[in-house]
Amino acid sequence: MQLFDNAYQKIFIDLSEWDRKYLLAVRGDKRLQNAVKILGKDKVFVAQYRRKAIERKLIIPAGYGLVQYTLPYFDEYLKQTEDPDSAYYWGY
Repeated sequence: MQLFDNAYQKIFIDLSEWDRKYLLAVRGDKRLQNAVKILGKDKVFVAQYRRKAIERKLIIPAGYGLVQYTLPYFDEYLKQTEDPDSAYYWGY
């Protein structure tokens, strides 16, 4: 929980709304095509947020269209941001 409070919360707050939405959309080994459907935007739009997340070292490419989080337990943190009963809930 200290990692969530001291690092991941700060990282998440500093991201734009679409950066956050992208990171949530690719949670669970989803491909770029699936993120496009989830976000309701075109591939070029979504790809720019993928590129930004890679540049920020939040994700790395992990196969055709797939990405992997670079930070330990970041997937779990993102899961908490979607849980209305969590202290980290963002409401996306």
